Amino acid sequence: MKIETASNSATETKKLALVILGMHRSGTSALTRVLNFAGCALPNSLIEANEGNERGHWESGRINDVNNELLASGGSNWQDWSAFNPDWYDSPVAQETISRVAETVVSEVGPSRFCVLKDPRICKVLPVWEQALANIGFEMLPILMLRHPLDVAESLFARNHIHRDIGQLIWLRYVLDAESASRGKIRAIVSYDNLLVDWRMVLAKISSTFDVKFPKPHSKIQRKVGAFLSPELRHHAFRQSASTSNQTSLAWAETVWEIFDRWIREGETPTDMLKLDEIRHQLDMSQVIFEPLAALAQTEYGNRKKLKELEAAIAEFSHEREGTQAKLKKAETARGGLADELAQSKAQFEKEIEAARTDVKEHLQPKIRALEAENIALKNQMADLVPASEARRAEELQLKLQNTEHENRALRAKISDELAQSKAQFEKEIEAAR
Repeated sequence: MKIETASNSATETKKLALVILGMHRSGTSALTRVLNFAGCALPNSLIEANEGNERGHWESGRINDVNNELLASGGSNWQDWSAFNPDWYDSPVAQETISRVAETVVSEVGPSRFCVLKDPRICKVLPVWEQALANIGFEMLPILMLRHPLDVAESLFARNHIHRDIGQLIWLRYVLDAESASRGKIRAIVSYDNLLVDWRMVLAKISSTFDVKFPKPHSKIQRKVGAFLSPELRHHAFRQSASTSNQTSLAWAETVWEIFDRWIREGETPTDMLKLDEIRHQLDMSQVIFEPLAALAQTEYGNRKKLKELEAAIAEFSHEREGTQAKLKKAETARGGLADELAQSKAQFEKEIEAARTDVKEHLQPKIRALEAENIALKNQMADLVPASEARRAEELQLKLQNTEHENRALRAKISDELAQSKAQFEKEIEAAR
């Protein structure tokens, strides 16, 4: 591509949109990110990475919403493997939807003249996107991104719980519709396997197919691309082991894959296109036959899934029960140790109480004996008094005796109260410990 000049008014307004056409779980996110590394602009409102795509989807959430609404307006959805209603394109809704798609692209890519757009749902409604892009001055450059149908089916089974037979039917619908709608246009056909093995070759093929140069050289992006395209991106590659009960759809998928794989290596042929048209027609006509089988397969899978969930719940309950039993045993052991500790503490306290009583008794005994001796002396003095002459003295001695006895009782009561309070406090501590 030549640098634009003022004399070339036709190319001055030319804007390019690389549109990735591929089934879900086919490496479309990886290819989009690599093209972004090479210099293609991404939409603004990117969907955040999640468990289903840890390294990012690299597609617009707003474009995703528009496509979901588009499919719904034709009675379809992303999991629908039947043909999108052809009458929709002649309905009043079509032009309105095309305008909305165009407006969404403008808001998402802004002034960019070289962008990459990706949403697997575009495979089912490519004519809408081609017209919408043309209306806003973009030339659509379609890239068919392919991955083996059994790998895709296995990945859908793991991520979305879609039965493998249904996953193959959805794969057929996406790739056949995308191929048919982009036929006759300049298009690049690449595979997820090739991207992981030699991303430089994939970029070179895209560049040569569309005669377009990428802004950034391989040498400047190889470290980022190498870190991004790590082996962990390939979550499912079970072509030999993947199970399927629908041999017809399996045969169709294998044939379609063989054709695309050959096209990637050798180029397209009209004979192969006739075979793809035949299989696509058979897929269109088979809905009446396969729909009950697909529903039965999905029900069977749903039952198996519920059984696995129940088994997992039982296993979790058993694990929790074992943990609870272990905690209970540990608590009983601790309780036994605590009981022994409380018994030891009680014995030690009683011993200390007894020692305190002995100390108190030894400390107060001399004073008590002195008081008792004084009491006896006073009584003797009173006995020796002459009633007539010592009446007053006797009254004083009697009062002093009473005071002495009162002090003695008060002292004994105080000692008793202190011992009772100490015992009550200990019993309270014992109860709190229990």
